[in-house]
Amino acid sequence: VMSVLRGSLGWTFGLLMAVLISACGGGNGGGGTGPEPEPTSSDVQGVVTDPPIANAQVRLVDADGNALATVRLTDASGAFTFDDIPNSALSGAFILSLGGNDALTGYDFFGIELAAALTGEEEGIVVVSPLTSLVVAEMKAGDIGRDEALERIAERLGLTEQEVLADPATSPGTQRAALKLTRLAEVLRDAGTPIARITAALGAAEDLDAALTALQTDSGLSE
Repeated sequence: VMSVLRGSLGWTFGLLMAVLISACGGGNGGGGTGPEPEPTSSDVQGVVTDPPIANAQVRLVDADGNALATVRLTDASGAFTFDDIPNSALSGAFILSLGGNDALTGYDFFGIELAAALTGEEEGIVVVSPLTSLVVAEMKAGDIGRDEALERIAERLGLTEQEVLADPATSPGTQRAALKLTRLAEVLRDAGTPIARITAALGAAEDLDAALTALQTDSGLSE
């Protein structure tokens, strides 16, 4: 009887140890969890600014123009957020902003669409401004990628690529350029697609001031 009891206890003890070792990841110290999986979605945070533009309608669309989220309204600081967007859709996507009011001057952006192009590798806040809008317009006009369009616009404005993508309020040079673009867009908005027209004039003149002069003397604007 004692022999049978010892055998039974030994079998039970061995089974218990096997269960404990399995629960601990096979005794290899790894915990059995492995590396954390890569996230499949992200929040897209941005600001529409020239300085900040409040109450603008902001859309996020993929490279084919399909909506990736519902429309957002910017707050008093021009900020907006799109939650839980699939990472696979962000490369080549665009942020489009329509209307709103300059939070500092009260300027009305009715009928003026601003835009920014996404690469899918953005970190932090995405800026949507008159300067980033020129990049998007150049992309569409020349059927080229964002990097090439950004290089062209930066050269024509006499700014660095980083300055074009940044909040215009971060430096006097970018702020002046953004304000000039806003004034031009105000004059041109009744004619439609003001940013596209400014981009075309800038490409022909290769200089913002020359483009401004050309647009001011355009016969279509003299009325």
